[in-house]
Amino acid sequence: MPYRTSIGLDVHARSVSACALDHLTGEIAQRSFSEPVPQDIVEWASGFEGPMRAVYESGPTGFSLARALNASGLECLVGATSKMLRPSGDRVKNDRRDAVLLARMLSTGNIPEVRIPDPEQEAAKDLVRMRETARAALTAAKLRLSHFLLRKGYSYEKGKKTWTRAYEDWLRHLVFDSELDRAVFDELLADVLAARDRKERLQKMVEEQARSARWSPMVSRLSCMKGVSSYTALAIAVEIGDFSRFPNARAFQSYVGLLTTENSTGAKVHTGGVTKTGNALVRKLLVEASWLYLRPRMLNPTIASDGVPAQVAEHARKGCMRLKKRAAHLQSRGKKGCVVVAAISRELAGWLWALATM
Repeated sequence: MPYRTSIGLDVHARSVSACALDHLTGEIAQRSFSEPVPQDIVEWASGFEGPMRAVYESGPTGFSLARALNASGLECLVGATSKMLRPSGDRVKNDRRDAVLLARMLSTGNIPEVRIPDPEQEAAKDLVRMRETARAALTAAKLRLSHFLLRKGYSYEKGKKTWTRAYEDWLRHLVFDSELDRAVFDELLADVLAARDRKERLQKMVEEQARSARWSPMVSRLSCMKGVSSYTALAIAVEIGDFSRFPNARAFQSYVGLLTTENSTGAKVHTGGVTKTGNALVRKLLVEASWLYLRPRMLNPTIASDGVPAQVAEHARKGCMRLKKRAAHLQSRGKKGCVVVAAISRELAGWLWALATM
């Protein structure tokens, strides 16, 4: 569909700078809004020749403005900030110029789009990411306490697991020479316990979402693969949304940054590590899940297939066996663990895409 007018929006929490560019005449109109009120923007845009569409960059303001503009009849895209390049010679930056740049990029079709999630999906993504933040905070709190104890000359028995009931009993019976050291220890331990409680609360909320009518069917499909827990399956499902937007497995592997880099010219082909572009959380979860296939013990051939079609369960079984054989083959060739995991993660992404789209 040919568009007559392109509208660039430089959106901030309390202001919007807008620019409308007419493709035929080249005319530019600009306006600033003191508040990002969708109806005000729609009314202003109605004074230009249609059809038209708008764009703004992804960022902390989220997707609520885009959803509101689309619902009001003004088509609005959200551009991927990391992929939108500013001309190298442009040394003057302000909101008005940013809006003009967005309008020009939209008029030439140079906007790499971000998929706009619905409110339910966005809320689930926020929950998953908060749980990830809580896990990182718990790990950091444990490390702070461990480092403090090492400085004070305390170390737990070699070979025994930490953060068991026995370990916590050992912690509570430690004696310090200084009252200040004791006070610091108590605060560090309280930080760990508070972080653990928070992570457990969020984990329960995540499990409830995994069982919900919206996400349960996809979680059941993805968790058929060994190494993919219900949490991992939910996180991938809410981060991706509609798997069918990827035409094939390779496109999905590219999106999560698991394809290899390439620097080739003429007859010379040079490949390197994975690109590490795209969705970092999904990539991290796939890497974590892939370590299961590097373990020496045999995989249990039984697939957790409750509530999924028989063909999906069978495809998952084949995928698990394939990944286990692939990992063993790479290890037999002396490949480093990180190289094997990268290869298995890439294939795992492909199998998950297949399960999701069957």
